[in-house]
Amino acid sequence: MEYTYLVICFIKAMLAYCTTGTRDPRFTITRNRTVTSSHYTTDVFSESHLMCAMMCSSQDKCCVASFSQETSICRLDTTDNCCVATDMDVGWSTVAKVNNCTINLKEVAYNKSAEQSSVYEMLSALEAVDGNVNTYMHTNLEQSPFWIVDLGKTYQIRRIEIFNRNEGAITTGERLRDLDIMIGPSPDGMHLCAHYVGPAQLGDHLLFNCEHVENARYVKLTLIGTHFLHVAEVKVYAVIHSSTLN
Repeated sequence: MEYTYLVICFIKAMLAYCTTGTRDPRFTITRNRTVTSSHYTTDVFSESHLMCAMMCSSQDKCCVASFSQETSICRLDTTDNCCVATDMDVGWSTVAKVNNCTINLKEVAYNKSAEQSSVYEMLSALEAVDGNVNTYMHTNLEQSPFWIVDLGKTYQIRRIEIFNRNEGAITTGERLRDLDIMIGPSPDGMHLCAHYVGPAQLGDHLLFNCEHVENARYVKLTLIGTHFLHVAEVKVYAVIHSSTLN
């Protein structure tokens, strides 16, 4: 009975959205927003918003779905708690059950204060937070080279993205390997968010989700061993609020 009711609610909500633009009070529908891709999401083909919602409602653990009109992609999230991360993305729409929450993310590392263990040919730490993937920071060849950014205040960090430099030899791109990604409230109080084995390739875009959302002000990258460290850009996505979107 409860399952049938859920299916009916999704259908009614999506019909209201697609035909009249009104909203069913039991659901929230958000334009230009998409569920963030993760190991909990599945992208499948769908012909319409309605079909996407029906596919979600047919799965026990899915209560949030996003649909792209342009690509006909339906992104189903099965976290089982409905508190999912979303990003702004024009052309998508997201439907979620009321009385559950979505998590909105904001990039918080851009143009923030950054340092590195050494500087090779004036390629400083700020090159990795300048918003330009065609520039890059670069350390000297040394033991455990690192790069660290101060976000300016404490955030709940959810995701970290690293862009490898996009020029050089194949072996240059492969220098990004055995990388520890640390977060913490202070430079002396950091813990591991993720470890990247690698090796990366030139121009790679790497995504790392911190399993536990914790308060942190600093993000640090450290290579294990004696290497050069160079990355084009580091983006840090943090929770800005956890509430149902209207």
